[in-house]
Amino acid sequence: MTMRSKIERKLRADKLKHVDRSNERFYIADYTERTKSKRGVEIVNETPMLNGEKIPALVIENKNKLGITTTVFGNQSIVEDGKDLSHCECVFYLIENTPETAVAFVEIKDCKPKNIGVWIKKDQSN
Repeated sequence: MTMRSKIERKLRADKLKHVDRSNERFYIADYTERTKSKRGVEIVNETPMLNGEKIPALVIENKNKLGITTTVFGNQSIVEDGKDLSHCECVFYLIENTPETAVAFVEIKDCKPKNIGVWIKKDQSN
């Protein structure tokens, strides 16, 4: 069973977006705050831009051009007792995977002064 299938069995498949890439470099960018939720996390091949300005993004260097799937978690993709749980933006893994295949979960944070205090408090309470 593929990692993608495992994720879809455990989470709400209708709230997931899978993006496959095998290029040397791609970007994971979160447009949510900048677009007032009109756009969310996107996986793109070029430097992410919005209104002519670069968007800070996670750069994935893939020198061996491995086939990688990124699964983006949408709203309500992780629900418990009818409540949408807090979760990271996405997870990526090899398209052709084995039991030894690693996965990487991605949490993107904008390091704005207004956000830093909130994250510190959240982190200290865990």
